[in-house]
Amino acid sequence: MFKRSPVTLKLCDIFRGCNGQLSYEVIEKAMGQPIDDLRTALHSARRYLERDEGIVFECIRSVGYKRLTDSEKVESTKTFTRRIRRTANHGVTRLNTIEDRQALSNDDQLMATIQETALLSIQRSLNNKLT
Repeated sequence: MFKRSPVTLKLCDIFRGCNGQLSYEVIEKAMGQPIDDLRTALHSARRYLERDEGIVFECIRSVGYKRLTDSEKVESTKTFTRRIRRTANHGVTRLNTIEDRQALSNDDQLMATIQETALLSIQRSLNNKLT
């Protein structure tokens, strides 16, 4: 069975106790290690807290972390939507580079058509919803 490292567990406790901002200096002081040595554990702790406890922190560049309110959680999902839309755009562009679809096997033609349909529908639905 998977067991979290003591460093990750201690970071989880630090994050749980924060209801506002948590600076890198506070984390370094509490952990006794430079922030660069804690990057992997910080990522693991934040992912665990979000997935299992519903506690979400956003990185504030060069400062630390901020615990998000429910309203801020909703606002922060726009980044995911933009990323999905860009990925769909890249997929459609790649499919458009196929020079001769008729030369493909039936399976490959079908897969290309299905992928293109899915990516175009994602692309179009997200283009209408972004402001």
